[in-house]
Amino acid sequence: MGLNMIVIATDKACKYISQKTDIEKFYLRSNLSSDKKASFFNFIDGYGKEVLAEAIIPKEIITRYFNISPQEIYDFWHSALLGSLQGGMIGINAHFANGLSAIFLACGQDIASIVNAHMGIGECEITPNGDLYLSIKIPCLPIGTVGGATTLCWQNECLKILGCDGDGKAKKFAEIIGAAILAGEISIITSFVSGKFAEAHISARKRKIGR
Repeated sequence: MGLNMIVIATDKACKYISQKTDIEKFYLRSNLSSDKKASFFNFIDGYGKEVLAEAIIPKEIITRYFNISPQEIYDFWHSALLGSLQGGMIGINAHFANGLSAIFLACGQDIASIVNAHMGIGECEITPNGDLYLSIKIPCLPIGTVGGATTLCWQNECLKILGCDGDGKAKKFAEIIGAAILAGEISIITSFVSGKFAEAHISARKRKIGR
């Protein structure tokens, strides 16, 4: 995502300024950027890409495939919102970190930047005709598609599968990440509402033991 290049360029600029002025000492980093740290600076101002993804799911689809109603999903989201506020979270979401970690590892991103990127917001509303509106916002998504670990064999192959390898593909990559994170939020929220969350974990464990 270009931070190494920024560091090198900033270091040269600071040294040049020091040579031309009476500055005796400088520090390359102040920690204000909060790189790889959770902070309101990154939540509000961020760096890299900012992503918003949204979807409207018809109530018939919710009922048919999840056996629950949009209102039940909203009620759960509202309860989780209150819990998030009480917990003092920076950002309110179900599990952005899970999807981001998987994508970052697979596609050669800096996994430590999950600390910045996971501080997003998930929102839920009921539309006037009773359908379900869901959205996610990731205000700080430091990603790249050139250099670094994106050139590693398997990571580069994953980027190629997504059509995101090479220069000028970071915005497309960010859009794909946004869609994936939104899908992940829909999945986990509906599993909580339908009472299938623990059941799914038990089934996965049984399959693992069976192998």
